[in-house]
Amino acid sequence: MPTEEPTPSRWYPARTKGHSRGTITNPKTRSAISYASTYEMNLAYMLCASRHVAKVEDQPEAIIVPRDDGDKQHTVDFRATMAGNGYRIVVGVRPSWQLDKDDLRHTIERINSGSLAGFADEAIILTEREITNDRGWNAKSILRALKGSVANDNARLADHASKFDGTVSLMTLTSIFDDSAAAWNAVWCLIHDEILLPSRPDLKLVDAPFATFNHNAA
Repeated sequence: MPTEEPTPSRWYPARTKGHSRGTITNPKTRSAISYASTYEMNLAYMLCASRHVAKVEDQPEAIIVPRDDGDKQHTVDFRATMAGNGYRIVVGVRPSWQLDKDDLRHTIERINSGSLAGFADEAIILTEREITNDRGWNAKSILRALKGSVANDNARLADHASKFDGTVSLMTLTSIFDDSAAAWNAVWCLIHDEILLPSRPDLKLVDAPFATFNHNAA
């Protein structure tokens, strides 16, 4: 199945020095997602890699935001539709030191107070506090693994991991595999499914290679 081209409501200008622009592909939906900064890239990976997010849209259509000096159009960076209940969240992405530059806090407050109808259920801001390179790296690794997911390997690892209670090293869990690449691919797939829970999700998995088996996983 071919990958669907990104369909933002507006296209970013050409890449400039100090800025990161490009697209990623969500292997779960076969859709391309565009980004205009490293923060947006990492968040795109994080949203696409979450089993709780069914759909990710970059730069959805602009909405009218009432302001004291008249109505203004505003385009958010992403809209995420949650799996199960269809709850839609729109996200403005900014480093914290730029939040006052274009009055984004006030804009998001106005969107939540009167501009959500038919567009989303909630508007939020995410900064470098939530969007980190380590979380983005983990999410990218999950998406890469999902492209080559092997059901038998995933089931074998899950069965082995279910024998452990508490935190266990990934070296111990993957020792049953002769092929380390296959073992790690299964690890990432089980993390996506929340069958394996990393002990430090805020760090790259290679820097904190420990996890817990989720005995309550559906």
